[in-house]
Amino acid sequence: MKVELVPQVECAVRRLAEIRQMAGLVQADLAEGIGVSKGSISDLESMRSEPRIGTLVRCCDYLEVSIEVLFRGCPRTDSSSRLPSQEEVLKRAKILGVKQMADTRPRGCVFLAMPR
Repeated sequence: MKVELVPQVECAVRRLAEIRQMAGLVQADLAEGIGVSKGSISDLESMRSEPRIGTLVRCCDYLEVSIEVLFRGCPRTDSSSRLPSQEEVLKRAKILGVKQMADTRPRGCVFLAMPR
């Protein structure tokens, strides 16, 4: 089942697959290179799972491209994007038992930490 991704992420995932193919690699090569299963790369590229930023960074490192390359030229979201507001994030965090660590970054960024 395909997960619904933010348009920029969907674009970046497609670009990652293109870069991998241009490098002459199959999914198994990339998976082995970054230490995940081939199924993980398959799920990522077919958008059956939401990519983690760490996975995207490791893929870029392995392919020797900047993560910026993945997102360059991808459509931007407008003010009605599907990203939650700061209030929604804090409300969800409270439900999950997450405590707020800081709220001092520009543009309303919120840093959260999971309880131990």
